[in-house]
Amino acid sequence: MSLDAQYFADLYAATEDPWAFRTRWYEKRKRELVMASLPRQCYQRVFEPACANGELSALLAERCAELLCQDLDPTAVQLARQRLAEVRNASVEQARLPGDW
Repeated sequence: MSLDAQYFADLYAATEDPWAFRTRWYEKRKRELVMASLPRQCYQRVFEPACANGELSALLAERCAELLCQDLDPTAVQLARQRLAEVRNASVEQARLPGDW
């Protein structure tokens, strides 16, 4: 199922963190579990679709040589770019999957 772009635009119009990635214990724990489930310490390239505001992206960037993040929503892309501004091995693009692949 694919949601309309306006759905995400409406979410980000109300708040920069619609899923409370930065503040909810549950979301922090999910990120920790994702990172713990990666079998290798370092990867050459990582792709993160639907990166939202870049909270997971920042952790992924520590474990790879190159990180490509994408999101459909322009506000999410802007927020992720701000979050990763000092991370040289990360880039963030606005794209819709699978259409822009």
